[in-house]
This record gives sequence, C-alpha cells and structure tokens, in this order.
Amino acid sequence: MFEIEFDLSDMQDEFSEILRRIQNPAALMAGIAQELVAEAEEQFDSESGPDGKWAELKDSTIERRRKNGHWPGKMLQISTAGLASSLHGFHSSHEAGVRAGSGPSAKYAAIHQLGGDAGRGHKAKIPARPFLPFILQGKDAVLTDSAAESVLEMARHYVNGKSI
Repeated sequence: MFEIEFDLSDMQDEFSEILRRIQNPAALMAGIAQELVAEAEEQFDSESGPDGKWAELKDSTIERRRKNGHWPGKMLQISTAGLASSLHGFHSSHEAGVRAGSGPSAKYAAIHQLGGDAGRGHKAKIPARPFLPFILQGKDAVLTDSAAESVLEMARHYVNGKSI
C-alpha cells in the first residue's frame, strides 16, 4: 500500500500573504488608475476608440482651425479647452477609475465621449469620439477589451506578489 501525505503548513504563510493583499488592494487600485489613464491617453494619440478611428472633423472645423493656426493638429486637443490634459486617475483602497473634463473642459468631455447635440439650440451634431477606456452595454459601462486585459494581468501579478 502506498501512502501520500501533503503537509500544507509551509504554504500557510503564502496563503496569509495573498489574503492580506486581497483584503487591502490599495496598491493594485493605484496601478489600475494609472493604466486607465494610459489607455485614455493612447486613444487621444491614435485618434481612435474601441470601434476604430474617430469621425473626421467637419470641413468648417478644419477651416476654422487653419485660420487660427491650429491646423494640422490632433482632434480634441485644440478647441476643447484642454480635454486631453484633463485626464486624471483616481483610486481608493477598493476602487479605481479615470476622469476627464475638469474646469473649462468639463462641458466637453461627455459630448465628445458619447456624441450628441451641442451648441446654441443644440443644432450642432457632434459624433462620438470615445477616449475613455469603456463602452456602453445598455446602461452599463464596461471596460474595453484592451483595458480589461491590462487590469486582469495587473490583478494576477498583484495576487501573486509581483510588482505592478
């Protein structure tokens, strides 16, 4: 007869350490916030969102920017009062996220993320140019595939005690 015995006492310390990290994931949340900001910055750099390239600027917008000396230039980084520079991450011990639109750019963030009617009398149609790393599914905001993969990889490293 064969007998196999496992002594898990050596693993107690490791299990305790994993439990400690899971119960206070503040460092993970800080890393996730930084990653979400980086994902949003990439959207501005590539002028694209989860569904591909952003809609081109209207000819009238290009002409106005040319006249003001801002053409060529990146979309959403000239006339929107610093929308790209307003990106900032936030985190606590149990949550993390990214915000855009503070100060003068606050009124621009939602309309450019989601699209819609804007301007005097809401006569201007603004196409969605999503820059935050989420998509809407019904009433829920869900991380883009790229952001979700990054967050999951960070969580795996964190639980395993690796730096994030």
